[in-house]
Amino acid sequence: MAVIYLVEDSVALRESFRRILGEAGHSVTPFESAEAALKAIEETPPELLVTDVVLPGMSGVQLVEAVRALYGRLELPVVIVSSLDATEEVSAGYAAGAD
Repeated sequence: MAVIYLVEDSVALRESFRRILGEAGHSVTPFESAEAALKAIEETPPELLVTDVVLPGMSGVQLVEAVRALYGRLELPVVIVSSLDATEEVSAGYAAGAD
């Protein structure tokens, strides 16, 4: 199926997402920071990027902005996940280029 990079700083959530996506047949590479994920993306881009909004250091929104500077939406789809329910966070994600 798809090669997915997963960026989530919570160990429990990262493992849950990895397990669920893995059981669906996807190859999942987990990252706990946006910086580590961006370095990997620059070397070998995945087919899908899934990232949390709130991360230590570079945020998920900043990661999406950096990814969009490298790849267009059709080249690398990005999904942002978050427990935040603030409309401004959702808007910032879309404005940064999240799908």
